[in-house]
Amino acid sequence: MAIRALKKNGTSLIDVRNRVTHVSEAKAKAVVRETHVRLRLPRAGRPVCSLSMMNPGKELALVVVGSANADIYVEVERVPKEGETIAARSGHTLPGGKGANQAASAARLSHPTFFIGQVGNDAHGMLLKDALSSCHVHLDYLNTVAAPTGHAVVMLQPAGQNSIIIVGGANVYWPTLEDGISPLSTTAQEAIRQAGIVLLQREVPDSLNLEVAKGLLPIPLIKLLKLQGNAMNWV
Repeated sequence: MAIRALKKNGTSLIDVRNRVTHVSEAKAKAVVRETHVRLRLPRAGRPVCSLSMMNPGKELALVVVGSANADIYVEVERVPKEGETIAARSGHTLPGGKGANQAASAARLSHPTFFIGQVGNDAHGMLLKDALSSCHVHLDYLNTVAAPTGHAVVMLQPAGQNSIIIVGGANVYWPTLEDGISPLSTTAQEAIRQAGIVLLQREVPDSLNLEVAKGLLPIPLIKLLKLQGNAMNWV
């Protein structure tokens, strides 16, 4: 689902699943961090939530490794039954994906943000590139691959219920780790190591998430992951 964060007169507007609420900028930043933030620990072993405290005078980048989807919204009165075809009241295609949403939210809060992910060479890929660029997300490590861009079909009902079908596409087209060769480029690996915050989700292969986590192991971390589906344990 699309998550958008905008500044307006010092107040942030967070739009989550079409419900708009007014919250403080501090609260908006907390939404960006969510439950899967990885924070470096200071010498005393206490978590630091301010990047400027960790490196005075320098704002460390936030790096998102994850998914980018074209979200295809259709508004329906109800979910169709088996074998049934129904007409939607309206339909929209919007940029989304958990990883892209995180990156856009952070960048819109004027924090240096890099997105590491994959899209296809198609119209949905261009939609996502344009949307992320317009939010000032750095796309140095966004790959264009020989697979269609990931997308999700979201059926929205009048009372707010939704049903979602995800097509992984380019998000799951990462090469398999073989002979110690990382699917991530050397420059992407270095960007991850130098980041102040690294965000992951479960819309890319678990092997990629584990590869990112292993690359951060020399650094003391709070290892938290938002779980979806089968549990995933960090070593």
